[in-house]
Amino acid sequence: PARIEPHPAERPAMHDGRTHVVSLARFRGEFRAIRTALRRAPREPCRIVLLSATSTAIWAASLAAKADPRVRSVQAMLHGNLGDAAAWRSRNPVIRRFDLAGTLRGALPSPVRYVVFAPHILQGLARIAPRAAVAACVLPHPATAWQLPAAPRPDPFAGGPVRFGFAGQGTRAKGFDAFLALAARGIP
Repeated sequence: PARIEPHPAERPAMHDGRTHVVSLARFRGEFRAIRTALRRAPREPCRIVLLSATSTAIWAASLAAKADPRVRSVQAMLHGNLGDAAAWRSRNPVIRRFDLAGTLRGALPSPVRYVVFAPHILQGLARIAPRAAVAACVLPHPATAWQLPAAPRPDPFAGGPVRFGFAGQGTRAKGFDAFLALAARGIP
């Protein structure tokens, strides 16, 4: 039977929260983290799963997979940072080749397969990078709003503080700084 064994590796803090940055230093750090995880993994066939993939991590995982015969595939989850593929791009041709748009539109880094969390995201990926969409699958997100049962919603402002829960990374690009500023002011 298949099993999953997590082997955490030190995540490079360089460019934290800035998924669009392409640099050799970032690539080296990500490659080192992936190789460290592979060294800790059992000596049997395995898969590299990138839960949130920068373009440099996709290339690092591809290279690590090619160098290690145990690795059968690489799965790169594309979600919040997929917007990087449609955003501003450097005019430097080397950086453009290795940014997320260049990575998704170019020759597929073998043995990478992409994972998205909803059919409409796959459709968006197909518009941005048809070749990557062919190598992608949809893994339905476990908590989409339209799947929640219909129930009367309580008044969030009646009887106590309003509590919020966030899944994922709270970044400036996602407006988290604006949320924190509003929360600090409070609701009158």
